[in-house]
Amino acid sequence: EGHWGPWSTYSACSATCGSDVTRTRLRHCISGVCPTGNSSQSIACHMSDCPVTAVDGHWSTWSTSTCTVTCGTGLATSTRTCTNPAPSHGGQTCPGSSIRHSYCRISSSQCSVDGQWSTWSAYGACSDTCGTGQMSSHRSCTHPAPSGGGHNCVGNSLRTQSCTASQTSCVVTSHNNECIHYIEKYITIDNTEKRNRHIAKSTTYGGGQELFEELKISFSGVMDGNWSSWTTWSTCSVSCDLGTITRTRSCSQPAPSIGGRACIGDTTETHECTNGPCPEWSHWFNGDCSVSCGTGTRERMRACSTGNNHDCAGTSYETLPCDGPQ
Repeated sequence: EGHWGPWSTYSACSATCGSDVTRTRLRHCISGVCPTGNSSQSIACHMSDCPVTAVDGHWSTWSTSTCTVTCGTGLATSTRTCTNPAPSHGGQTCPGSSIRHSYCRISSSQCSVDGQWSTWSAYGACSDTCGTGQMSSHRSCTHPAPSGGGHNCVGNSLRTQSCTASQTSCVVTSHNNECIHYIEKYITIDNTEKRNRHIAKSTTYGGGQELFEELKISFSGVMDGNWSSWTTWSTCSVSCDLGTITRTRSCSQPAPSIGGRACIGDTTETHECTNGPCPEWSHWFNGDCSVSCGTGTRERMRACSTGNNHDCAGTSYETLPCDGPQ
């Protein structure tokens, strides 16, 4: 039967710091099989705690960015985090910015805007001062206007409806296949009733097309004034946002004479109009400073609300001085 040899001296501790550190001694079995027992023994080493190692932070990958506009030129923003790994035990944080901006452009094929009608204007004055006439209301394809190959508005920009004017009396007769529209007024001069009549307009018999002619006035005594037709509407007073359109008429069909009464009503009619909102800049998007210390430069960008930076006054890009992070 074998027997154990002597124990060796203990080895050095398995680590220089921390917990669960041990040292070990050994013995060997001599001449055969040794009785029960272990060939090694370990005892704990009472070591001090290990010093903590600082871990510097590193950036994650940049996130996927989305464009600020659905067509034209805009700005894209992406982010990253200092978590790969995060700084610990006094390690340094990640240098640089967690946000970056860049230009993005959506192809023009995706930029078409279909036109939409503005609201109808109020109806204007009646076209006739005697009997039945027409009054009109208008709208414009500007809310918004079509752009980028978008469709124009469908429908009419002008609508009319019948109106009845109040005048002393009206007589309609026919002459040479034309329907002659007369305006008759009864007035009193020197206690004697007089009747004045003039041709207001003539319409081709049965055709419905108005033929505006120079008035041929035949009268005796006082002549009251009558309005001319309204002029066409002016263009909008502004190129964007809210403005006005105007039309005018004059008391000249005929003008009042020999003490006749002036026309009743306004010579000018005004309505609101719009060509859509004015273009405006977004806020500035700042890039990173070009240096990590000292003085460098920083780029910044902004985008026009229309998607086309040429529509806004000013520049979309600037370079400014900056101080790098210490």
